[in-house]
Amino acid sequence: MDTDTPRHGPRGGVRGSRHREAVPAWFTSSHSAAETCCVEVAVTASAVRVRDSAHRGAGTLGLDAPEWTALVRSVNAS
Repeated sequence: MDTDTPRHGPRGGVRGSRHREAVPAWFTSSHSAAETCCVEVAVTASAVRVRDSAHRGAGTLGLDAPEWTALVRSVNAS
């Protein structure tokens, strides 16, 4: 699991990266439509990115596929 503050270059890729990723398309769950506290999710080539919808500039959490699956299972079980 990694955390970072987004440092996007002029074309949407992360500065310093040899492989540029497109600017992620962020979305929220349809279950959080009426909630004030929710997260946004974006799927990129390298990770599932998660951020606080109320503090979008505060950085993102990057999860690989097994970590994302474990998180979703844990949330659904609670």
